[in-house]
Amino acid sequence: MQQESNSAPTVDKAFLEYHFYSGGLRTEAFSLSGARPEWAPPPDWVGFRNEFSLGPENRVVEVVKFDTDEGPVTWFGVYQASPDKVFGDRKNHTGL
Repeated sequence: MQQESNSAPTVDKAFLEYHFYSGGLRTEAFSLSGARPEWAPPPDWVGFRNEFSLGPENRVVEVVKFDTDEGPVTWFGVYQASPDKVFGDRKNHTGL
């Protein structure tokens, strides 16, 4: 008799992604599976685009919807001004 496995692959329905600048744009994903979900939009499709200057006390919220093969994806982001860790203040941002 074959034993059933309770270790089905984890499918992340949500995750967090940290965007920051350290010699250019860098990202780090946090999920239950430990990986960035395949259904997620590419990191350069989202994020603050310097449409206006962010002051030290400013925050900007981004809401974007994507249609994917897996169904609709809604991206919520919150960004603030942050210098590049390597090149200094180049009007970059950090966000989650």
